[in-house]
Amino acid sequence: MRFLDAQEITDPRELETSHRREWVVWLGKPDGMKRRAGHTSVPLRGKRTIQTYTRSAHAFGKWLYAEQYTDVDITDHLTLPKVDKPLM
Repeated sequence: MRFLDAQEITDPRELETSHRREWVVWLGKPDGMKRRAGHTSVPLRGKRTIQTYTRSAHAFGKWLYAEQYTDVDITDHLTLPKVDKPLM
């Protein structure tokens, strides 16, 4: 929501593929993090966390298109961020 507010997007029909790409980059930056009271630094999100967020947003984008909230499927031609497999 903070990203959408910063982009002044209030209607799902305003979403574009470029917004989703920018959001994924924004997730990895410290300015995309919410600061907790009394803390001066913010730990960055991990790659797996960013991948989980983007998978959820991908499913939501598919749902918006399927339910005809948007005219264009913003998830087309986008790949999810890759994360290394954990060592066992």
